[in-house]
Amino acid sequence: MISAAPSLIEGALAGSTEMKPIRVARYLRVSRHDQDTALQADETGAFIKNRQWKLVETYKDHGISGAKDRRPELDRLLADARKRKFDALVAYKAARLFRSLRHMVLTLDEFSALGIAFVSTTEPFDTSTPSGKLLLHIVSAMAEFERSLLIERVKSGVAAARRRGARLGRPPAHLDEDELRELRARGLSVREIAKLLKVGTSTVQRRTGHSCAASTRADQYSTYGCEPASSRALAIADFASATNPISK
Repeated sequence: MISAAPSLIEGALAGSTEMKPIRVARYLRVSRHDQDTALQADETGAFIKNRQWKLVETYKDHGISGAKDRRPELDRLLADARKRKFDALVAYKAARLFRSLRHMVLTLDEFSALGIAFVSTTEPFDTSTPSGKLLLHIVSAMAEFERSLLIERVKSGVAAARRRGARLGRPPAHLDEDELRELRARGLSVREIAKLLKVGTSTVQRRTGHSCAASTRADQYSTYGCEPASSRALAIADFASATNPISK
């Protein structure tokens, strides 16, 4: 949930009785190289001028899809936000900045903790005002509700599949038992066999009945292809084997 952020007035005051100008950054983005950010620049510029804020930086990702996790200028924007280089961020539309509703909620929650406001010039998103903060709280609650519904749908689907007898997870690896026995007879380690058959070492261990976890002797580690244990661990294992009446 988005936490309450300090007001822009509080953020603009720096131990002085005089109001300092609000430092504003703006973010512009277009998805294709043949598109232009002029409209976004004009709208955000006019908005900042009407608010009498001070534009200190423009971040522009040109020809980059909003679905991408990493964007050069967005990464720079977030780094500067953490350094508190601006008090508010302005965008033409929220979709220009955020790739999903969840991304929006998480990013705005971080901005809120930093005392940075977010404003969309064409949408009612404005965390510098009480009504804007309320709207974002509602959006955050809806995002959490959507996530809860998704989890419930997944759980219900898994339960229904199990009732129908469906096997969940990765399909079992198919190994040629004769080939596996032949490789073992040739003295190959578990790791070497797994590499040749292109399966995991745990699969080979299950089929051969050997486990690295149960291998304590140095010769067993060498034979089964497990990671060698420390000399101290081997000494402890030898002592436990010698003093355990069950193993005798």
